[in-house]
Amino acid sequence: AVGATPAGTLTCQDPQKTVESVWISVPGSALQAEGLEKVRSHGRWWKQIADAIEREYRNSLGHASNSFKDLQDRMQEERTKTAKLCQKSVEHVLTREQSIALHDDLIQAFLDKNFQTRLAASWAAAKGDKTKEQKCKRELCLPFQLPIMEKYGFERSEKGVFKCLWSIRTT
Repeated sequence: AVGATPAGTLTCQDPQKTVESVWISVPGSALQAEGLEKVRSHGRWWKQIADAIEREYRNSLGHASNSFKDLQDRMQEERTKTAKLCQKSVEHVLTREQSIALHDDLIQAFLDKNFQTRLAASWAAAKGDKTKEQKCKRELCLPFQLPIMEKYGFERSEKGVFKCLWSIRTT
C-alpha cells in the first residue's frame, strides 16, 4: 500500500519491498524535486506514482484529476491479470496445509550441514557476483528439492520446481 502522510512523506508498506519514507512536500509549499527523484529511483511503478503526484500538484485549475486513481487501478488490473495467468498455468494444486508441509520439508532439507557448507563455499567463491550466486544456489538446491517435489506430486525436475512455485502462489 502506498500513502501520503499528512507530514508530506511518501511511504510504502509493501511486504516484498521496504522503501524509506521520502519527503515530497511541505503543506502549502512546492514539491521537493529531490524527494520526487528518490521516489522515481525505486522502479517503474514508483516513477509512475511520482509522475502522478507531480501532475496533481501542477494542476493549475485546482481541480483534482483521476491520474493517481487511474494509476492505482491499472496497477491492480495488472496484478489481477498476472494472478489469473498463474492460476491457468497451474496443473497441480496444493492445499494450504500441503503448501505449509512442503515448506517445512524444504526448510529441513536446507538445514542439512552438508548443504549449508557447500552453499557458503559457493557464495564465497562468487565474490559478490549476484549472477554466480544465483547459479550456485540453483545448482545446489535442486538435488535437495527434487525428492520433495516428487513427494508432493510434481515432476522430479527443475520444471517441477517452477510448477510447484506457481501452485503455491495460487494457493
